[in-house]
Amino acid sequence: MKFQLCAAVAGIALLAASGASAQSTVPVGPYVQVNLGSSVAGKTDFSATTGSFSGSQDADLDKGFFGSAAAGLTFDNSVSLEGELLYSKNDIDTADIDRVLGRKLEASVKTTAIMANAFYNIGGLGPINARVGAGVGYGRSEYKMLGASDKDGGLAWQVMVAGAYPVTDKMSLDLGYRYLRTAEYEASDGVTKASAETGAHVVTVGARFGF
Repeated sequence: MKFQLCAAVAGIALLAASGASAQSTVPVGPYVQVNLGSSVAGKTDFSATTGSFSGSQDADLDKGFFGSAAAGLTFDNSVSLEGELLYSKNDIDTADIDRVLGRKLEASVKTTAIMANAFYNIGGLGPINARVGAGVGYGRSEYKMLGASDKDGGLAWQVMVAGAYPVTDKMSLDLGYRYLRTAEYEASDGVTKASAETGAHVVTVGARFGF
């Protein structure tokens, strides 16, 4: 899976580099886009403080679902601005923590976020249009452990790279990679303070429709 992730990112990056000197052929104007994919790798960072004790532990993410919908506008200077609503869900591999506790946490994380994204359309290699971008927004993460769940909201951010293949003048198919950092979860019962934050590597396929 790590090889597949690296291959996908490398392929998109090569398209971007090869098209750096080419004129972008991305249609100018408004568009909508839908993406489906998978969080193929990542980690959740757990930390806890109680009294004089403080500790932290990383846990790997299992593969999970990712989906998003966006609406935006591409300008004639190769810049695109968009708003995006996204959802992701992953189980968390807590095997190491389970062994210490002597029981299974059965942990998972679900995230919903609304993002403001900006892209720069680099250009193309043949018909492929490459772009890079970043986004920030508000996310709400729900962590589930031991059959109970709780949620918290805050800052979410992401960096992205993608390549699009135009099917018609108004429609293109998309292959993308993003690193998504979700909102930090914090909880306290007055004695113990705990927090969790998840970063996920996401590979997507999508379709964009222009107007």
